[in-house]
Amino acid sequence: MSQIDKEKANQFLQEGRLQDAYEAFTKILPKYAEDWTVYDGLAYLEVNLKNNLERAENLIEKAKELGCPEARYHRMLADIYWRKNQLSEAVSEFEQAATVDRTVENLTAFANSLMKMDYLRAVSVWEEIIQKDPTNTTAYLGLAWIAGQRKDWPMTVKMAAAAKELAPDNPKVLFQLGRAYQALAQYEQAVDCYLQADKFGFRNKFFFHENVATCYLELKNYTKSFEHAHEAVKLNRRDPTANELLNKCKEYLIWLCVEHRYSEAYPAMLVAIHIWPDDSRLLAYMATLEMAFKDNYELGQSYMRKAFECESGELDLLYAIKGCLWFDYLNDNREGLACLEKAVALNHNKHNLQSLAYRIIDTEPERAHGIYDELYRSDPEDIDVICGFAEIAMKQGNWSKGFELAKKSNELAPSISRTSALLACAHFHLGRYKESLEFYVKAEELDFPDKAYVYTSIAQCYLKLGKREEARKYAKEAL
Repeated sequence: MSQIDKEKANQFLQEGRLQDAYEAFTKILPKYAEDWTVYDGLAYLEVNLKNNLERAENLIEKAKELGCPEARYHRMLADIYWRKNQLSEAVSEFEQAATVDRTVENLTAFANSLMKMDYLRAVSVWEEIIQKDPTNTTAYLGLAWIAGQRKDWPMTVKMAAAAKELAPDNPKVLFQLGRAYQALAQYEQAVDCYLQADKFGFRNKFFFHENVATCYLELKNYTKSFEHAHEAVKLNRRDPTANELLNKCKEYLIWLCVEHRYSEAYPAMLVAIHIWPDDSRLLAYMATLEMAFKDNYELGQSYMRKAFECESGELDLLYAIKGCLWFDYLNDNREGLACLEKAVALNHNKHNLQSLAYRIIDTEPERAHGIYDELYRSDPEDIDVICGFAEIAMKQGNWSKGFELAKKSNELAPSISRTSALLACAHFHLGRYKESLEFYVKAEELDFPDKAYVYTSIAQCYLKLGKREEARKYAKEAL
């Protein structure tokens, strides 16, 4: 054996070739039986390669006998105790190493050991490290992490931003900064940080996808939220938070469909249908989107048929949706009425009754009024019921009564487009064209689902007001 053999063993160790280093140190041990560095090297490898902690402890004790520096001895012993989960003993050894030799390396190891046990002391050590080395990214990141554990998010942002200045492509720094922005409800900045962290190699893909999905949900970007929530669930199917997030996305998506916010719902639904290809509710709402938003009636009917094939305990909802679609888009009132009647027979609930009443106002106004009377007794301030009464009054030519009811509905729910459209209609037929225009424009701003009707009505208002150019513009929009 020669000095070259020892240098080779150390070279393997520095290069991270632990198995080669272990074999090399084992071979040269007899030759260097009085050299503490060989025992130290083998102790390190027993901990980090073989996990033989008892032998590692014996080796480092032998190294101490042969002159191993005290700080190195305590550091090695601390690592052994940490692996044994004897945390108090490990912290004590890290502290002794830092006390004997107050280098940044020893202080960093000590500070890290305190992170889950003593925040105050950890802060003090990290601050000392920064005094010694103002460019130490790890120290700023440590302070950011502690601030986050304390829910001091402004301080987290401050420390993580300082770390980012020093290491703009450090994924851990970027992720910590993202967490802080997310906690402060600054979701766009959070997503930006998370995406950068992923770009630069952040390893925990589950937390990345889960956090990004949460932010996109808050930003109402349901398509992106679905995509990332789905990835999180694929990585950890048993995680309750990820599954809850995915289901929350689904419920939001259905809510968008119910609220006729089709342009927002459609791209997210394409993702959702891929995740839940046999979910009867989603299939029925996909049919709605294809007919109401894309004017693709054949594909809509296909989705509706599949929804019935996959039905799992929500048959009345499927009949209600089918009835509305057949009424509103296929002009098959006979089939539509039969489906709505079936929905009510299966479940005599508010939604099904309202869907039926709304679609028989023209043909059976007395029956529709009777249904609204029943619903009114349950909830005198139900907006849909008041709107229903208003529409019946208007259909019967009682514009004054219709106006009063539409006005009441709009006062109770000014942010619902239907109430603005009804009030605009009443104003128009009462000859108040300026007021009518105001509320039709408001209905359009609130995303009233029947755009052609709104644009045509706005054009008529402008025509009545003598503004032909504006009238022509909205007539073109209606076409």
